[in-house]
Amino acid sequence: MESMQSTVLQKCADLHAEVLIMDFSGITFTKESDMLALLDQLVGALALMGTETMFVGFTPDVVKEIVKLDFANQVKAFLSFRQALEYLFN
Repeated sequence: MESMQSTVLQKCADLHAEVLIMDFSGITFTKESDMLALLDQLVGALALMGTETMFVGFTPDVVKEIVKLDFANQVKAFLSFRQALEYLFN
């Protein structure tokens, strides 16, 4: 996961990305809280770089963990990628 964090941060910096949409459709977490803590760190780092992060496709179980970690207020989340795009273009 740390390798992915480094790669995402570098790509967003290289591209001067304003928004990053991460799609978790069909992905099952085995250790939700560990993964979500790392995602929380990534979102914080991206925010410092000026990149807004949006998540799509979380399962109800993952949403429960996000709420427990008080992570929900830091990100925009949508059921589908299409909804995220509609939000961006409206």
